[in-house]
Amino acid sequence: MTNYRKLYSSCKNDTPLTGVELRAVKDALNLPIEDWDYHAILLNGLAFDKDEGVESIIKAAIPALREAEEDDLIKACLTAICIYWNDAKYLENELEDITLRWDFDLFPDSFIVASSAYARLAYKERSRLMVDTLKIRAVELMAQMDERRDIVILVETITKACITAVMGPAYWTSAEIRKYMNPDSISTLEFR
Repeated sequence: MTNYRKLYSSCKNDTPLTGVELRAVKDALNLPIEDWDYHAILLNGLAFDKDEGVESIIKAAIPALREAEEDDLIKACLTAICIYWNDAKYLENELEDITLRWDFDLFPDSFIVASSAYARLAYKERSRLMVDTLKIRAVELMAQMDERRDIVILVETITKACITAVMGPAYWTSAEIRKYMNPDSISTLEFR
């Protein structure tokens, strides 16, 4: 059995994978979805150049992974496509859907990756509609924050996504993020 975690660690440390290992990584996405491995998905994005065939397999798997409530595997799919292949545009509809409509209690990690990737795409495309989408979700989550202290991290994430969408990707301090963590302040965010 292939140890994808070990291969992923090697690949992250710039250790080249053998031909046999690379084939095992490619073949991992030909397994039934219930047998997919988190690190194998990430490896497909990290070890290989963008491949439209693999990208379509991953995209097509997202609804089934949602049905199975596989947050980690969805996060890996989003990471492979949006981060390693830098192709958030390919998943624009899925990113919006995850950010706006999915239950963040079931899919917190997917929500974090999706909202961040969606924000970078909004900034890249200078899309006011995408920014407004992020702001709507932020206000919805902020309204729940008093009752649910457990969602503070998600509110910080969506607030940071709103800031990134209008000001660009950067390191935003907690103080800068908190400054916008209320509906009145978040509504003032506009493209620079």
